[in-house]
Amino acid sequence: MITDHIHIDTNGTRLTTNSSSSKSAKKIFMLGGSTLWGFNVSDQETIPSYVARELNSVSSDFTVMNYSNPGYNSSQEVNYLIKKLKKGNIPNTVIFYDGCNDLQVKTMYTVPQSVYHEQEIIDNIGNIWNFDRPNLDVNRSIFGIEFISNLHQFAFKYIKLYRYPNKIFNKILKRTAQPEQQIYTHQFNPMDAEYISNLVAEEFLTNVALLDKLAQVYKFNYILVWQPLIYNKENKTTEETSVFNKYDKNFGQVYDLALKKIESKQSKYFYNLTTIFNSYTNSFFIDPCHVTGEGNEIIAKKIVELIKSQ
Repeated sequence: MITDHIHIDTNGTRLTTNSSSSKSAKKIFMLGGSTLWGFNVSDQETIPSYVARELNSVSSDFTVMNYSNPGYNSSQEVNYLIKKLKKGNIPNTVIFYDGCNDLQVKTMYTVPQSVYHEQEIIDNIGNIWNFDRPNLDVNRSIFGIEFISNLHQFAFKYIKLYRYPNKIFNKILKRTAQPEQQIYTHQFNPMDAEYISNLVAEEFLTNVALLDKLAQVYKFNYILVWQPLIYNKENKTTEETSVFNKYDKNFGQVYDLALKKIESKQSKYFYNLTTIFNSYTNSFFIDPCHVTGEGNEIIAKKIVELIKSQ
């Protein structure tokens, strides 16, 4: 896909400017969600592009790959990395930029999930792998009309091949649309905050444990960055305050609780950047998670410091 500001190659990877194409250059993989991918900014203003610019300002020794995907959380990023490693694509350093999506998937739905729309996907295609529990309603025969109808729902809705054939199939199979998962109002009580923050921390730390084993086997370094959210910024501008007031403040409380639980494990590769904007009076946040190109540049410079410190 090519626009004036966004370039994505045939593999779905967004362009990182200032990155070295030398075969001898050190490889840096950067994984995250839409904040790292570069939502609402040009190719030149993504965090990976700024990281590449800083690292290659003296000599072109680093190839920086923006392997982030909108909506991804740490679980999906580890899986993505495994696929790269299995194909022999081994980096020197891997940087994970997380926080927002790890929390969102636990708070957006009536039941905490592992990825966005997890339950909806299961409802649409069925738990066909769960053959050892045949009495459950969610089990479908692989050759049955139930599975076929669910599969077409998944293909048309998520792969988005066609819109109208989906309606035709629904009519033929006399299926009604699945109700959308209810969204949390974010009216957390203290017990909710404790429970959800535990879920976020436990899943993230499980991913870190797996990542650590991978790093030992494949001999790469890694850096874990916990991103800033609007709730963390002390000196909010008028514009940021307007954004902040649209969201439940307890979301920030859960985020902070999860951070404390993660930090208590004292991972030497974990870095908390939640307060990185506290000395600034500029507007950086365009919503609770995404920042401007200027904000990305500040974050990138800090990440470069972390890379060099290794």
